[in-house]
Amino acid sequence: MTDLPNRAYLMQDLQQEMAGGGDAALLVLTLDRFKALKGSLGDDLSDTLLAQVARRLDGCLGEGDLLVRVDSGAFAVLLRRERPADSAAVLSFAVKEALKTPIAIAGREIFVTLSQGLVPSARLHGLAADVLRNAEIAAYEAEAAGGGARSFDSAMRAKLTERYALYDRLRHAIYFGN
Repeated sequence: MTDLPNRAYLMQDLQQEMAGGGDAALLVLTLDRFKALKGSLGDDLSDTLLAQVARRLDGCLGEGDLLVRVDSGAFAVLLRRERPADSAAVLSFAVKEALKTPIAIAGREIFVTLSQGLVPSARLHGLAADVLRNAEIAAYEAEAAGGGARSFDSAMRAKLTERYALYDRLRHAIYFGN
């Protein structure tokens, strides 16, 4: 539907970039409230929406950037330019501008917003999977805060890990009575 590379392609490309000694930034873009929007539109129209969002995102990219679809309502951009963190700020602004205009689908105008999570320097995060996970955590934090953009910091992962540990303890107490 979007004709974009997938998560596996991103992982391979990012790992090669990191192994070669290069640095890159990774920006994860998640469509806000996508599950509700998909429920409202249905599968076919939500696929059309994703394809149109992908086209708009592609129009924001610079030379050497890689746009991939990483999840049902999420995209990622690998920025391999000389100053990837600065490029991410420019891209972030361009993405917001590109999505200001509603997307026309089946006689409706759909306004789309994205939450953005950034890892400004991949080489500081170990493996490619860690880079993606950290950018996704930052995007999740941005969406939870009402949208916008967040740069990853390790406190975000610690907070998320603690939140799920608490959920697990509560579920255990509810199911097993202790």
